[in-house]
Amino acid sequence: MGDTLSARPLVRDMAGYLRETYVPRLARALAVLPPGDLWWRPHAGVISFGTVLLHLTGNVRQWICAGLGGAPDGRDRAAEFAATDGPEGAVLLERL
Repeated sequence: MGDTLSARPLVRDMAGYLRETYVPRLARALAVLPPGDLWWRPHAGVISFGTVLLHLTGNVRQWICAGLGGAPDGRDRAAEFAATDGPEGAVLLERL
């Protein structure tokens, strides 16, 4: 595949789209989420909004930061989906 220099425009564009489009959408969804529902799952086959935020953060770090940017990859994908509790939504959104 190409070297890290050729990936820089793609990484910049992806980061900008994440920051300018997706994070604001997630923030609006988080703002209307009832208190206490961040980690709620209606049944075992459904993930919570908190899990979605953990998973998106894991994806960004693995595919963009590590895959394209050369950062170390310490992702634990199974733990993202197994989580039933964790930080508040604002903290998760900030990590993303």
